[in-house]
Amino acid sequence: MFRMTDLFPLYEWISVVCFLLPIASSIAPPSRLYGSKCLQSYYTAPKCIDHPAGYGCDCGPGFHWNTVMCMSTAVDSRLEFKRQEPVRYTLLLSKAFPSLSQFTVVFWVKVMDSSINGTILSYKHKSNLDLLLMRSGPTLWFEIYGEGFDTGFKFIRNTWYHVSWTWEAQDGNWTLHVNGGRFYNGTNGQQKSVPSGGEFVLGQSSMREFDFDTQYAFVGDIAHLHIWSFVLTSDEINAVKNGCTLMYCGDAVQWTELRSGTRGSMRMRWPSGTVRHQCFTEEKVAITCNKYCSDLIGAQCNQQTVENIDWSRTPAVKNISIAVCPGARKDTLGHLIGNKTVSEIATRPCYVTDENEGEWGKPDINNCISEPLRILKYKFQRLLFTKVVNESTILNLSRELYNHTEKNAYTNPIDVAAVIDLLEMIVNTQAEVIMLEVVEWSDGRQNYARAQEVFPTLEETKEFMEIVADIVNNLLHQKNSEGWQATQPAGTEADNLLQVMKTFARVLGRSLNYQVTDGNIQGTFGYEQAYFKLARNRIEFSVEIQWVEDFQGTHFPNKIDTTQYNIQPRYGSIEMSDQLLEITNSSNLPAFVKISSLRFRGMAGILPNHDPKSTGMQAKEDNVNTPIIAMLIFPLDDLDLSKNLSSLITYTLPYSDTFNISNPECVRLVHGKINGTRIKMWRWTREGCQLIKDMGKSGTCTCSSPGIFAITTDMYNDNWNKGEVRPLLMNFASYIGCASSAVLCLLTYLLHLYFRTSSNTAFLHKNLSISIVFSQIIYMIGIDRYENMMVCHVFAIMLHYFFLTTFSWLMNEAFNLYIVITYSAHSHGGLSESGSSLRYHIIGWVIPGVLVGAFVGSQRENYYNPAMCWVSWDNIWLYIGPAAGILLVTIMVLIFTAKEHNENSYTKSEKTNKFIQNIMKALWTQVILITVFWSFAFVSLKMTDRIIKYLFGLFGFLQGVFFIVFYFLLHEEIRGIMKVMQKKQSLIIQGYNDQEDRTTDSMSASCHLLEKEPVEVVALETKARRRREFRGKKKLRRQNSEADTILGEREEEEITSDCEMITSL
Repeated sequence: MFRMTDLFPLYEWISVVCFLLPIASSIAPPSRLYGSKCLQSYYTAPKCIDHPAGYGCDCGPGFHWNTVMCMSTAVDSRLEFKRQEPVRYTLLLSKAFPSLSQFTVVFWVKVMDSSINGTILSYKHKSNLDLLLMRSGPTLWFEIYGEGFDTGFKFIRNTWYHVSWTWEAQDGNWTLHVNGGRFYNGTNGQQKSVPSGGEFVLGQSSMREFDFDTQYAFVGDIAHLHIWSFVLTSDEINAVKNGCTLMYCGDAVQWTELRSGTRGSMRMRWPSGTVRHQCFTEEKVAITCNKYCSDLIGAQCNQQTVENIDWSRTPAVKNISIAVCPGARKDTLGHLIGNKTVSEIATRPCYVTDENEGEWGKPDINNCISEPLRILKYKFQRLLFTKVVNESTILNLSRELYNHTEKNAYTNPIDVAAVIDLLEMIVNTQAEVIMLEVVEWSDGRQNYARAQEVFPTLEETKEFMEIVADIVNNLLHQKNSEGWQATQPAGTEADNLLQVMKTFARVLGRSLNYQVTDGNIQGTFGYEQAYFKLARNRIEFSVEIQWVEDFQGTHFPNKIDTTQYNIQPRYGSIEMSDQLLEITNSSNLPAFVKISSLRFRGMAGILPNHDPKSTGMQAKEDNVNTPIIAMLIFPLDDLDLSKNLSSLITYTLPYSDTFNISNPECVRLVHGKINGTRIKMWRWTREGCQLIKDMGKSGTCTCSSPGIFAITTDMYNDNWNKGEVRPLLMNFASYIGCASSAVLCLLTYLLHLYFRTSSNTAFLHKNLSISIVFSQIIYMIGIDRYENMMVCHVFAIMLHYFFLTTFSWLMNEAFNLYIVITYSAHSHGGLSESGSSLRYHIIGWVIPGVLVGAFVGSQRENYYNPAMCWVSWDNIWLYIGPAAGILLVTIMVLIFTAKEHNENSYTKSEKTNKFIQNIMKALWTQVILITVFWSFAFVSLKMTDRIIKYLFGLFGFLQGVFFIVFYFLLHEEIRGIMKVMQKKQSLIIQGYNDQEDRTTDSMSASCHLLEKEPVEVVALETKARRRREFRGKKKLRRQNSEADTILGEREEEEITSDCEMITSL
């Protein structure tokens, strides 16, 4: 026998029953619909979890809270009969089919093909086949004891239907309901009960002999089939149909008992899909769970953030919650309670309601307010909460609050809130003291009335207005940002301030209306002077009244605002058209309408669209990105004129941040409210507002009702056009490499000028150095000069030109070396210096210019790279092609030069061969280093990798070092000149005058001096003695030279040849 205590502990079962009985009894008696068999393994009690926001019901895996119990997910399932073959069906196997003298069969069905005569259910008992039978097509048809009934109802394919079938054996009456309504009824002749112990089948007709007849197999879905042993009423059938908790279980057969009987290619799917609407909201789930657990464990007040303090979840029996004030030490709570001190402690009661729920009371946070502000608050309460308050008291208190905000910076959010509360006290009190004294009299026939006096006066109202504006301006100052940012929840206090300012605008409008009525304000032509205007750094506002019959619209800021009050429209503007009010029933409208316009700067950060404390980071979507602007309408007797708006309010606001923003949205502020224990948070809403124009730096919106407005943007843009994306073309290594190469080449050139080298080789070296210097400097300073497109194009052309001249002068060096070696080997005549120089100039400077000019002229705009001052990557062959061709010629010439030198090196002296080898090494080194250097330059521009730039700089440095080593330090002409200078200096010291041996050619002098014997050093005595000894030594040398005439002539020929070689080189 099944016992309820087998499922739950007794105390849980009692609580469940006590909670469920009222719910079930509201629909039907528990014994009829809410059967005990539902409380089996598919329905369990939850485990109550105490969360800060309320109780939670933990149902475990595979179960969920259905607002009544924890229900298995498998309950909301369906049986899928996909096709007629192979055979598939479902049997009732978990128990025997009971005997029924009456029954109600309820189920959901979805037919895939209504033309198929499929069997929804069948029941046979021994030899009585199809004792109960129901088929789906082509019309809904059923049979009882062999007597069939065709209802004529046709199922629409692939549509869920709720079907209920009732029958009574006593009189044979049956009724058919489809989707909750009575569709058909009748009487059956066989008035006897349905016997027990038979075979109940879904999806097939009764089995004949050994198998089912598949031509009557059902094709579709069946869900939630229940059979009761009694007849349900129409209300009960509708309750079952509309029940979302699925707690209605048949006492004869229930849906979960059929799960174990599936046979063949059956599929059970969940959810069933029969519930096509949201049965209960998350809020209802939370409320019902909290109610269940509160009854079981005890009521508690949920965690709540009020008055900038997080109030922890508190049991209602404790009746009080204690919280540490913001900014207090973490150990303050325990320390102060132990010492019975109330400083820096806030309290809040937690009550128990009649419904056994926790309900918060009003918090006491006075101890969290700073001492001077708390004293000021007590003074406000003492002086303002009296029966009679005069205007001077209000003004004096307002000045005290202004002085406090002027001299103090608020880092505590409760101090910020306290200032707003005090400001609200002042404004509300001012609203109470405004009055218009009217004198009435009658002459017996007609009644008269006249305005006698207005309180407060116009001057007092203006003073009050200025003080309030100064208080708000001080409160919004940057010095209080820490206190504003600490408010909880974010933006709550800013929303409270805006609500106070709306009341303030209403108060000024009322006062202005009375002043006009009393005749204190009037204009030449109407009421054009009926306004209050004021501007401060962080708040600007205007309050005006207009006659309804002559409404002219309004614009803020208007010309008066700009010229007299310096309220500039660049920070945002808002306007109403003169067609805004459509007078439909003038009898219900006041004579004057009051319009208030306000603009706040710097409030976007304290009124955010997201709470950064909840996410721990700054949100990127829907951030308030403009100043806040408002336009409000205040009828005289609180008549809501916004319902009569026939036109839109238009406002334009500049974006505070224009960098990489997108998706601007126009929003209106919905104020928060506290209703008992329930808190409705403030929010920005897009309802009734739309963006009509986005100018990039500002947006224009329209809204259908007055209010407080702003524009939100996403602080990113997936389709952001970053403009001209410039890669990092140069780093410090690149600059060092280029600069070192340029400096060393320039130094080599200057040294050649200093030593006045005049050989062809020196001429080529100087031109090559100039070409390298210009190419490096232009590359350094011009590769990223894309601020001016024209300048960038000039640098791109110059860089291309000097790039080609560098390789051209390398080729000239190779040609010169080859010609000199060939001339020396074959004893050709001397070369023409002028002719060769002209040819070298043409090859080195003219031809590259012609090529670059042709390239630029042919490619035009396609020649340039849009991302750098360089040739387009599509036209990179304009660089590589000519350079590769020149380089190939240079290498071939050098190869032939080496071959020629090797074949004729035996005809030259060892010294001459060494000179030639140095020059060939220098040329090969420059060819390799310059080629590698520019290769890395190409790669570094395409791949902005740091390593590539380091290698680029390294090879630039090496090229410059090897250039000065080979073309200056190891250059023979330079060395010869330096030796001549050294020997000359030495001979001058020894008294030798070399005037007769000097020639105009420095290299010839070098050769002559190189072949002279070293001067012997003699003692410096008298002049005559030194001359005699010197002449004797000269005579001895002439005698020795005559003895070796033949050998001397041969050596002279070699020296002459070498000098000619060196001179050419």
